[in-house]
Amino acid sequence: MDKMKIEEMELYTVDECAELLKCSGKTIRRLLEKKKLQAFDIGAGERKIYRIPAEELERFLKNTANSK
Repeated sequence: MDKMKIEEMELYTVDECAELLKCSGKTIRRLLEKKKLQAFDIGAGERKIYRIPAEELERFLKNTANSK
């Protein structure tokens, strides 16, 4: 991810990404666990709370479209 100020980043939650991609939150979490999609983990301890940058979502979609 390019370096930019956090205030400038557009960040999505897992549920927001799922809604945009028309899939489940579980699918998004699986992509995160497999490192196919990158995100910030802002959770404390065992609890995972992800924020996915818009540019990362765009990168993922481009790579997915190009691989078919």
